[in-house]
Parts: sequence; structure tokens; C-alpha cells
Amino acid sequence: MDWRRLHPRKFISLAKEPTRISGTLNQLGMELNQRYYERRGAPDGVDVMSENWDNLIILDGCRYDTFEELNTIKGTLKRRISKASESSEFITRNFIGRDLHDTVYVTANPHAHLIPDDVFHAVISLLDSKWNDELKTVTPEAAAEAAQKSHDEFPDKRLIIHFMQPHFPFIGETGQAIKQAGIQQSASSDDSKENTQIWKMLQYQIGSVDRDLVMKAYHENLELALPVVDELLSDLGGRSIVTSDHGNLAGDIIGPIPCRGYGHPPKLYVPGLIEIPWLTVDRGPRRTVCPDPPLKSQDLQDETLRDRLEALGYR
Repeated sequence: MDWRRLHPRKFISLAKEPTRISGTLNQLGMELNQRYYERRGAPDGVDVMSENWDNLIILDGCRYDTFEELNTIKGTLKRRISKASESSEFITRNFIGRDLHDTVYVTANPHAHLIPDDVFHAVISLLDSKWNDELKTVTPEAAAEAAQKSHDEFPDKRLIIHFMQPHFPFIGETGQAIKQAGIQQSASSDDSKENTQIWKMLQYQIGSVDRDLVMKAYHENLELALPVVDELLSDLGGRSIVTSDHGNLAGDIIGPIPCRGYGHPPKLYVPGLIEIPWLTVDRGPRRTVCPDPPLKSQDLQDETLRDRLEALGYR
């Protein structure tokens, strides 16, 4: 094992400050656990495209236990296992290399650029037309509006609607107060990109970030999305599945090397990241779908894509 990979400059820099030492050790434990799971391999997980649905609603980064606690949508809820611990892997393992010409993917997630034009009938990215400059994300209302428009335009297609909530950035009252309090400001100019991501601030124990306050903001994000999703399901009709691409660590003790984890690192297949909700909702007649040749997606400008990835905590 190359120990230099496990002790990058950012670890050494952070460890110089005593208040960050335990956070740095947690991050080191996370890196070692990632190496373990990378060698062990990803879980089989649910193959979302082989399941029986007309509409697949993806709530980005939604923990199973959080959904179970806060869900207000009537349906049959099960616990399933995701193929991935973060979005790009979810997209790669569920979509890439397949012929899904009977499906339209409407997404607020920036990793849609990974999908070739020959996979879906259409990929509709909302990162330009529906981006909210103030909140630095796509709101649930904007995503639902685009989904309804796509349903009207493609009435004979299955729909995937990928909401960004409850994923950071936080759009609720608590989340906005966190921003106003300056919690997301960087601790130093050397690692500003790392520190603006709220989960990494908790991981490294940088500044006065309060874990309970962050979790309240995370819960608010889901609570703001759920009624919008509920209304959308009635508008779309048919059989819908409400699920997530992956979960989100919130200070969970993970293993096999015990440490606390935050956020959703890649290739870390622990319960808080791969246990996802699977809510089945039936509302009206099923849809008759048929495949059609793929439409070319409209590409985002490179600068726009970089800005969106950074705003959503992926860079």
C-alpha cells in the first residue's frame, strides 16, 4: 500500500492545528475503509431500470432512516440497497452501456454529462434552464415543473426525475441561516474548496459547525421536497417509485476501521450510504410505453458545468 496516498498534503496541513486532529484521523480512517471496500467490490444492489415503474423519482443523497422518519407520501415503503455510494457511480452502474430508449431522464444532478446520447431517448439537464443562482441548486418546484413538461412532451415514455434535495446546498430556513452565519466560509485560503463543502467541514471539524444544526437543515431539504413530489406523482399518474441514488453519512461510525464519516464518499459501501428508500405509489392507470431513437442532448458549457459541480459540493 502506498502510504503517501493516505497522507496527502491536506492531512498534514490540517493536523498542524490541534482542533482538527480528530477530524483528520477520521478522514484517514475513511480513506483506509475506502481502500478496503474498493478491493472487496461494490454491492449488487437494486437494478433500478429492471424494476416495474412508470416514474422513478430520485431524491439525491437521501438516507433510508431519514426518509422513513419524515415521509408523508402514502405508499409501500421498503429498504433497498443501492449499487453506489455517490451519484456518478450510481449513474455509471445503472445507466451506462444500456439501451433505455423508452425512458426520458430529467435531472438536476450535474453528473448527467457522463451519459452518452445513445442510452436514453432523451436526457434533460436542468442545470442551465432551472438553476437558481441565489440558492446554488435546482429547487424541487423547478424540477417538478420540468418533469410535468417532459411528461406532456413524451407521454409514451418512462420518466426518471432526479431531484437534488435533500442533498446540499440547503434551501430551508435553517440552511439559509447557516450560510448567513458564515459557517461555510473557508478556514484558510489554501483549502477553500474543501472547506466550503459542509460535510467536509464536519469531517475535518473545521470551525464552529454544529452537526445537529446541519442535520436539521438536511431534514428541511427533504421536508421541502416531499410535498412537491407528492403532487407531481398525482399529475404523472401510473406506478411511481420514490427512491435515492445513495445515502449520506451524518457522523455514523463506519468500519472495518472505526471512525466517523460524513457526506457520501465514493466506493464506501456502508449502511448509511447504500441503504435507500424504495416507496411504491400507484395512482391511476399504467402508462403504455414504447422506445424511440435517442435525441441528442444539449451539452452544458464547460465553465457552467464546473460552476454547478462546485456549487453542489462535487469539486
